[in-house]
Amino acid sequence: MTTRKSTKRALLSSVLATVLCAAMLIGTTFAWFTDSVISGKNRIVAGNLDVDLIMDKLDGEGYVSIADGEGDIFQEADVAQNSNATLWEPGKTQIVYLGVQNKGSLALKYNILLQVTDGGLIGSLEYAVIDGIKAADLTAANWTELKAAASSTGDIAAGSMIAAPNGCLDEIVNGQANETDYFALAVHMKEEAGNQYQAKDITIDLTVVATQATAESDSFDNQYDKEAPLDFVPVANADELQNAIDAGKAVSLTAPVELEGALQATGDVTINGNGNALTIPSGTDRVINITGTENPVTIALSNVDIQGPTTGSYTRGISIYDAKKVKLVMDNCSLSANYYALNVASASDEAEVVIRNSTLSGWCAFQTHSPNANVTFENCTLVGLNDKGYNAEGWNDFATVVINEFSEGNPDPEGAHDGTFTFKNCRIEANQTTGNKQYFLSVRAKNTTLIAENCTFYVDGERISQDKVPDYVAVYPEVMESFQFTLR
Repeated sequence: MTTRKSTKRALLSSVLATVLCAAMLIGTTFAWFTDSVISGKNRIVAGNLDVDLIMDKLDGEGYVSIADGEGDIFQEADVAQNSNATLWEPGKTQIVYLGVQNKGSLALKYNILLQVTDGGLIGSLEYAVIDGIKAADLTAANWTELKAAASSTGDIAAGSMIAAPNGCLDEIVNGQANETDYFALAVHMKEEAGNQYQAKDITIDLTVVATQATAESDSFDNQYDKEAPLDFVPVANADELQNAIDAGKAVSLTAPVELEGALQATGDVTINGNGNALTIPSGTDRVINITGTENPVTIALSNVDIQGPTTGSYTRGISIYDAKKVKLVMDNCSLSANYYALNVASASDEAEVVIRNSTLSGWCAFQTHSPNANVTFENCTLVGLNDKGYNAEGWNDFATVVINEFSEGNPDPEGAHDGTFTFKNCRIEANQTTGNKQYFLSVRAKNTTLIAENCTFYVDGERISQDKVPDYVAVYPEVMESFQFTLR
């Protein structure tokens, strides 16, 4: 007899909104907002998209949300105490009752990713999705009848994608509060499964990806959300990831991915990490490399752990160079490198960066050489560590955030001038281990505007008061007059 534990880890209610925001930036016109505006007595409220995954745990409480790891789908437990417990053996069938719920005000279309981490049971299990079924509705007595009633079936394999119950994707039209598509997911261990599967295990996760559906029209009868894409490709290794990026596809990581070298892109990049890591082998100097783009580019990253180099010189987690009007959107990510976590390098004029709920760490968490940047960090942690032993004229003072001057190869002789940088509800750290001072901020380009709102600041692990913050802001004398710093 084999034992299997399967957990739901990765419904991305809030992250989905970020993915949609990123998709909006890719070139399709959307109506996705989360704010409202008031003009006189006329109130115009913008729609929002919000999706949830719910499950009936068969405990008498009905359907409850299992988003963000709030519930196991199949549990390894005492069957007598928990009807969701699963002790696998040939011929065993287990059913869970789920629903995708539209909690927002916009129509949405969705798909379901079945993500598998194999501990030796792949090849012995198959699944069936039965549409429109609640816990009290299912009357099929055996696996044969379940398969006959199913809208989607298949063997469970690494990187599996379950089609939504009604086909390749489903739609939930707005208009009713908490409108929900219900379905049952049945997993069956094949009768012919042999002894080779004993003492093996498998983990199955579900992810729901969603975007707007073709439903709303404007005053000119334009269905402005008609082309909203939902083409996430599940990938489990470096080749699959690079191929999908090269093809312009949005990807969903079904496993941690170690790249053979930097992920190269000259076009749009959308990665839903599902909590998985992107790593690189020793000797590689960056994880994601965006360079030499001819047209505006959007990079949308959500729920991914980007682990940059820990050794080597002038390394980067993400490097953006010569990318015209690049837009970077990150949510619920971590990004690191022993030199620069995020480097918006030369020739990337008018970069737009929005980073939320993320952690960036390195000698410099964020650096830019490019002019006219508009950068926002919200609910983020930025960690700078000056652990470098070399020096220049007796010191190598550096900073967690650097707005840099001209560098060789930059077509703009004034570097990152005329940029606006906003930090909201952030934790900003300046740490050092070698005696070389680490600042919070180093400003070396003219007409820099920086706003820090409701942020906390730490020096070598100790929080400092706001009146001490200016001691850790280094501004070149020649740009001091044009530097605007608001701390509140």
